[in-house]
Amino acid sequence: SSYQIDKGEKGFSFSEDGLLDMRFNNLQKLTAAEVVNNYDEEKLGEIIRSYGEEKHWRKIVRQIIKKRSAKRIETTGELKDIISSVIPARFRNKTLARIFQAIRIEVNQELERLKTGLNKAFDALNIHGRMVVISYHSLEDRIVKEFFRYKELDCICPPDYPRCSCDKEREMKILTRKPIRPSEEAIVDNPRARSARLRVAEKMQKRKPKRKTVYRMKRSATNVVSHFLSAFSIFIILLFLTGFFIFFQWKNVMFRSVLAQIDRLSEEILVLNNEKARLETVRNNLLKTVPEKAEKNLGLITSVQSGQQLIVDKRQLTHYEEKDKQIP
Repeated sequence: SSYQIDKGEKGFSFSEDGLLDMRFNNLQKLTAAEVVNNYDEEKLGEIIRSYGEEKHWRKIVRQIIKKRSAKRIETTGELKDIISSVIPARFRNKTLARIFQAIRIEVNQELERLKTGLNKAFDALNIHGRMVVISYHSLEDRIVKEFFRYKELDCICPPDYPRCSCDKEREMKILTRKPIRPSEEAIVDNPRARSARLRVAEKMQKRKPKRKTVYRMKRSATNVVSHFLSAFSIFIILLFLTGFFIFFQWKNVMFRSVLAQIDRLSEEILVLNNEKARLETVRNNLLKTVPEKAEKNLGLITSVQSGQQLIVDKRQLTHYEEKDKQIP
């Protein structure tokens, strides 16, 4: 296809002006001009978004619809100018490449024909024959990778089935788990090889289908992750319930401990009140009996000043009476 892309008159490249054709087969009727001028906005947007993987597809499609309503778009130069008018200069070349790729894929139905070609190539292989596929963009590489993976599977039952009930047998062995990329030297010699990805698989002897009646747990990555998440969720729930139970028990113990402390403090307060009442009684009795005994036995007298009871020696009282005629 490099030979065809280099020819500007076929309209594959935006670097040269030519008619919007993009057909690999001149016998087919659909051309790039038909796609750009006749597809409705929704269908044209889906092509650019899916086949071109372009994030600015909405404003590009709106601009194309606006311009074609005034004048039919016939050449690659006109389409390039329309796209360039809504895309910043620094993104322009990559965006143009993606848009032209999307239209070319739609015109030639490249992805559908790739799927058909893979199946026919597989049927043509001998046992232990090898299929080598080079793809030049991610859409093609994804189809090749999924085709090889499907042929390598020995079961296509849903992951949650406990028993395999299909008759799928392993038909291929993948020899390149990761695609082989071109070396730096190859890219220097052929710059168009920079996006190439090569995958290889070998055809295996197809065994006679056998009934698979053994109950088993499918060990796919999705199934393992699903079971892990389920187990982790159950663990979190049990941990939460255990923590809640422990907290509830601790709360009950603390509540009972507080009640016991309150009861003990109440009893101590009651004992202290009783002791206080007893000491008050003793004090009152002493206040009544001490003055009488002091005056009788020691020659002391009592006097009340400012609410306090004083015991004074009679001899001192006589001394003060003679000096100041008053009791200090």
